[in-house]
This record gives sequence, C-alpha cells and structure tokens, in this order.
Amino acid sequence: MVCTNKHGHCTVEIIVELFGLAKMATGRSEISIRLPNISSAKDAINALGTHCKELNGIALSNDGSGLMESYTMNLNGDMFLDDRTVTFKPGDRILLFSSQAGG
Repeated sequence: MVCTNKHGHCTVEIIVELFGLAKMATGRSEISIRLPNISSAKDAINALGTHCKELNGIALSNDGSGLMESYTMNLNGDMFLDDRTVTFKPGDRILLFSSQAGG
C-alpha cells in the first residue's frame, strides 16, 4: 500500500482477472490497476477503462465509465461489487466476467 499524503490517503495495486470476451479482446488474463484503498466498483471500472481501452465497448461501456449490461465484477470470489465503497487491500483480485455466460 502506498500512502500519498499526510492524511493517509493510500493506493493499492489490484489485479483484475479477465474471462471470456474480455480476455480474448486484450489477449491477457490479468491486468494490474492502482486504486485508492477506499473505492467503489465505478472507480475500478474507470481505472480499467483508462488503463485498458480494448475493453471499452466489449466489457465496459464505450467511454469506459460503466460495465456493459451483461458484465459483473466480483471481489476475491466473495462479493459482487456495486456502488458501495469497499476497502481494498494489497493482493485483492477483481474478477470481471459476463454474468450471462459465466465467464
């Protein structure tokens, strides 16, 4: 975890695992992104859309600001991400997959 100022605002490196079309579009099974340790799925989506534009129009909306309707994100296989904030820890993994095809 990297703390960027005296107020303790920290960022963490998160691994995003890609499945299905997202994996095929990027040619990668994992992408590393950096997020504030207290973030939401929207923050993760924005970081992913900026870092990996190949996902825009496939798993992410064309402008990278949201998920395509059939996609979902899961944190560590334990919980689905939504608009609520989450405290991310180093080593956390976000799974990005199609909810219709099961990834």
